[in-house]
Amino acid sequence: MPSSLTGKLSDFAGVFFFPFLLAGLLGLVGESLGASSRRIARIAFGLTALWFAGIKTIPALNTFTAEVAEVFLGHPTFYVLDPTDLLSLVVLPFAWNLWQRMEEERRAVSLKPAQIFAFGLAVVGTMASSPCMGVPEIQRVIAFENRLYVQYKPEYQDAYVLSSSEDAKVWQYVEEQIPPPILTAFQETKPFPILVCVANNPQICYRITGNKFIETSQDKGQTWQIAWRAPVWRTDYYTRLVGIRWCSEFPDFVPNDLIIVPNANNSYRVVAALGNQGLLTFVPTQGWEQIAVDEIEPLLPFVPLNQLDGLPYMTANELVVWVMMGVFIAIKLNSSLITQATMEEADRFTEIRNKKWKQTFLFLGLPFFLLLFLQILILPIDVLEEVIYLFIALLSALYTGDLIQWLPGYVAALITLLLIWAFFLKLEKQRRETLPASFSHSSFTFYCACYAILLFLAGWLPFAFWAFGWIPFYWLAFTISFGLAAVVYFKALQTLEKFKTSDSSPG
Repeated sequence: MPSSLTGKLSDFAGVFFFPFLLAGLLGLVGESLGASSRRIARIAFGLTALWFAGIKTIPALNTFTAEVAEVFLGHPTFYVLDPTDLLSLVVLPFAWNLWQRMEEERRAVSLKPAQIFAFGLAVVGTMASSPCMGVPEIQRVIAFENRLYVQYKPEYQDAYVLSSSEDAKVWQYVEEQIPPPILTAFQETKPFPILVCVANNPQICYRITGNKFIETSQDKGQTWQIAWRAPVWRTDYYTRLVGIRWCSEFPDFVPNDLIIVPNANNSYRVVAALGNQGLLTFVPTQGWEQIAVDEIEPLLPFVPLNQLDGLPYMTANELVVWVMMGVFIAIKLNSSLITQATMEEADRFTEIRNKKWKQTFLFLGLPFFLLLFLQILILPIDVLEEVIYLFIALLSALYTGDLIQWLPGYVAALITLLLIWAFFLKLEKQRRETLPASFSHSSFTFYCACYAILLFLAGWLPFAFWAFGWIPFYWLAFTISFGLAAVVYFKALQTLEKFKTSDSSPG
């Protein structure tokens, strides 16, 4: 369905049901103050009508409501300023009529087909939502009378002009008449390549060619060197970041416009327009810096150390897998020692284990393979390109008996972990029945827990370092992770062999 239609349906459904929600919230306070339910309902319906009319017609109230909603929802929110949406207020009398009927004595009601259809339509309406707002863009930047001007293009509004001092730190909406030279410059098309030179030193020039870099020349354009290059090596990071952030877009690292602004002390400032990434500036004594413009916040190619709460989101896949593998290694080592300690019961126990695993594969493993096959058929290609699928496949190939356990996704991983845990409980029951009374493996249980923690840290920390930007490439973090995990795993097997051949802790 077109978003214009679903948006209208959402407005009708929201205006109809919101007074009931608001009345319930007001009733928490109003009834304790002695207000009747009817008075609370009148206040709720009145506030709904006034507030909805306000956010559709008054820009200041619209902005305030969006900012408040962002605080509670946790993601950017935008309400379209559209007076035609006031048509939705016609449903308020019907909502009030429903409220009055609810206040009357409860009685049996038989729904007519038309009422059932209306209810279904209301359900569809409440599910309707507008498309993402999109990220504003900056295509042109101009310097005029010691100020910078940019043509700012939001998603749902016409382009308008923002201005700032030459440091580009604080931006203001140009409400007055825009200077004619600015309007003329914005209407002109600047084809690539765009070349600019320093006014008091024309030997120094900069240019953009439609690629993801900016070049500089020290000999008036005879030879060129790359002065700034987009962090293309962090493509994997940006792909994941855009995927977990609400309504984000992939960074636009192709400079669209380029100017040079004279500074004091015969210095200069290079300013480039980076589309949805704001502005890029360069001062010889300070280096390159990305600048936020109004609602445009440049996406950093790493998780800042002062925003550690973003680390679990950026490494969620790896975090789940390595927690699972840590628990698995502890269970496997512990159960292996118990099986060895049963001595004469070991052969029979191994036969039981193999039989159980084959039954598990037949009734649960095959559906997992089918699930993986369906994923390949229905998931978008950009999801299948995620390295995490190969990562899960390789990790799950560790020896678990006679069969390789394939883990296609979180659900299958969780079910498999529960199966392993159930198998471990089965081993524990068998141990209590067959082990000598003198046998104790409490010290080895401690080693199992330590190796589980080490395996988790060895596997997950390289991806945390990748998120911080300390490891530039995902494939490198993956290689380090798998290498360290293999070292920990084989060291754990060596410790297991020592416990199998000795009654004391390894020294």
